[in-house]
Amino acid sequence: MSRNLRHFTTLFEELKDHAVELDVLNAPETGAVALDRFMLNVLASFSEFERDLAATRIAESRAHLKAHGRRIAGATPFGYFADRHTKQLVICDEEAAAVTRMFQWADAGVTPAVIASYANALRWITGAGNPWTARQVLSILTNHTYAGLVVDGFAFREGCHPNLIDREVYHRVQNLIAARRTGVPGRHGGRTGITWIVRGLLICGGCGRPMSTHSVRTGPVIRRYYRCRSTAGGREPCKGVIVAAHEIETAVLREIGAGSSLLSKEQAASVKERVRGIVYDADTGKVRIEMIKPPDDSARDEAEATGRREGTK
Repeated sequence: MSRNLRHFTTLFEELKDHAVELDVLNAPETGAVALDRFMLNVLASFSEFERDLAATRIAESRAHLKAHGRRIAGATPFGYFADRHTKQLVICDEEAAAVTRMFQWADAGVTPAVIASYANALRWITGAGNPWTARQVLSILTNHTYAGLVVDGFAFREGCHPNLIDREVYHRVQNLIAARRTGVPGRHGGRTGITWIVRGLLICGGCGRPMSTHSVRTGPVIRRYYRCRSTAGGREPCKGVIVAAHEIETAVLREIGAGSSLLSKEQAASVKERVRGIVYDADTGKVRIEMIKPPDDSARDEAEATGRREGTK
């Protein structure tokens, strides 16, 4: 009935309360006496143990694959096919050439809409056999798999699959896409309604430079991140420094006591009024928040006295 001992016991007692007899086809000798009930509980315990053991082995196997940058599951990206035996990604030469060309165009500043028109003019088709659209091209350009990366929690790590695009080209394309999304205030923000609560305040703990915003749309779902992409001072961005926006924004709002009932724009305003800076340490995952200090008692008393004097004039 169930591979959970507690659930089995609950169901068994409920059947007993309703005068329903339980007959086990694989063990017809079990009945309603004490020894039979004991054997049923033993069998249920072994069933739960077997289930937990299988779950543990699967989790360990997934962790091992992830630690070695190997593919676990998911759809096969355009440009690859899955090996029949290992299930790992192998380059599909014809599709890979199209992906490489799309990144070259994007690196030259061509927009996804124009790239889609180029692809259709060349009679390229998607993996589903359809013409290309701007949204599908954008999905290609923002896919970290082509740079040889795999997702590990809120960060990226090296994958074992072959990359199609140089890491430098991939990062340049991401910067171009992010600049189009956030470069002109009010132009693009109205479409998605995204409010970045700690933008301009969040600093990378590794290099001390501001972290930029990044969003990925999958259908109706928008995943938001902050990442270190600054090249200020002529230095390369910190590799793999990325954190989910919801995670760090929630931590900051909890620290300053901002209510969850506030609108996101009100939350952003509250943060900017009370927070001087936020430092994210990617190595430890810790966040350090520097608050704007309130005036001391003497300054507050002087301000109140000044206000009273002005009120009597």
